[in-house]
Amino acid sequence: MRIPLPVLTQETGERHAHPFPAQIGFQTLELMQASIFHVMLMDEAAGQRVRQADGVQGVDQALIEAGLKKSLLDDGWKYLGKYKGLFERFVFQNVLITLRSQWDWYIRNLGAFVLASTRSEGPDTISSSQQKRLEGIGFKDILNQLAIIEDCAVINFEISESIKLAVREMSLVRNLGLHNRWEVDDYYIEKTATKNWRRREIRQFDMPELEEWHRALVRLVNSTWSPVAVRFKDAPPYTIES
Repeated sequence: MRIPLPVLTQETGERHAHPFPAQIGFQTLELMQASIFHVMLMDEAAGQRVRQADGVQGVDQALIEAGLKKSLLDDGWKYLGKYKGLFERFVFQNVLITLRSQWDWYIRNLGAFVLASTRSEGPDTISSSQQKRLEGIGFKDILNQLAIIEDCAVINFEISESIKLAVREMSLVRNLGLHNRWEVDDYYIEKTATKNWRRREIRQFDMPELEEWHRALVRLVNSTWSPVAVRFKDAPPYTIES
């Protein structure tokens, strides 16, 4: 399965922006919104299922019919109950991981486009150091990613300090989820702008904070694809397979 990029049509004879940054920007925003809706829809559907009469028993039976051993099913319910407090936050946690994953895809492809488009302008338009930074852009934090694009494309993004703070905190929390089962560590305490977190405490967050991070990512996408598209409006055709 492959996900095709949106088809963009040009209404005038003169091209004012390259279509590729817009394509990946629009699709990223669509998939962010779809991801949030999907996770919450699945959570609500699951909740309605188990609240039905004999709902839990029906789920158990379906899992056993799918091949799950009864002993593993019993262990699953036991451990789910034991760590209920952690799994109650799963919906928000899953949305955060998914949102950041969409950004990671977007910025890697934007970096690859900048690299290819800059090279097309001539052999001396980009240094070997800049090339390496663009090629490794996916391994940097978001603020460094933005700085790399700005430097290599010779453009300036208008990003407010509040957006920078939001995505920095979002990334710190996401990293706790990916690498430390959401437990606060010394690195997080040192880097976060939030207060009163204790080591090994679970870093919880609620809907307002998640919405703030989502809004920040949306603004970042909208603030980055357009300047890049305009800067490289005369670049050759480009696709993800390029």
